Amino acid sequence: SKIQIGLIAACLGAFVVLSCTTYALPSAQVIPDEIRSTGVWVNAVLATAMMWGAVCALQREFTRPKDMALEVRNAVRNNEMRLHFQPQIDHAGLIIGAEALLRWEHPKRGPVSPGEFIPVAEEAGLMPLLGGWVLQEACKPLADWSDDPALSRLVLAVNVSASQFQVDDFESSLLELVSVHGVNPARLKLELTESVIVHDLERTVARIERLRGTGIGFSLDDFGTGYSSLSYLRRL
Repeated sequence: SKIQIGLIAACLGAFVVLSCTTYALPSAQVIPDEIRSTGVWVNAVLATAMMWGAVCALQREFTRPKDMALEVRNAVRNNEMRLHFQPQIDHAGLIIGAEALLRWEHPKRGPVSPGEFIPVAEEAGLMPLLGGWVLQEACKPLADWSDDPALSRLVLAVNVSASQFQVDDFESSLLELVSVHGVNPARLKLELTESVIVHDLERTVARIERLRGTGIGFSLDDFGTGYSSLSYLRRL
């Protein structure tokens, strides 16, 4: 992290300053030459060790995103991802639906926070892969709910990233999933973030209108935290 790199740089800077200066406290005593020569070697060894540690730390910081991106890709293949469902309620306290939340159960590290792996996945271009898995897994419970009178009315909301929504075959792939699982499109809601809007508003609006025509619903997630604009909201 930036804090780690800053501490390493501060330590090296302090070493250089203290080695080059002749400043000493008034109470300091002259060190014998035998001890001084040993101290020179000790200082050199410490400086080399600190530099080696700094290089290793920097290398680890630079390679960590790539390593995690590979782990995320493998996690999808190895079925380490999980969907959790957070109930959504109305003003009367009645459950009207749920939101699908992606979680990663790492075999060694245990639960990995989405705040840790989602940014890496976005940077590595893996959101279409992750998002496709989420939509596929979300259609399964929706199909099961349709057979239960108490659950068939519930709507399941799924977050869709900007990079996933802009993929050329997103629309056809989604409709194919809905058809294969026999899901009522009106029971599926796509939650879009504001970042989807700024990519290509006209194309986004056209795609939303076509999908809404099939019954799929939409909501704007985290409105007011990024590219807030009432004109965007009115256009959508």
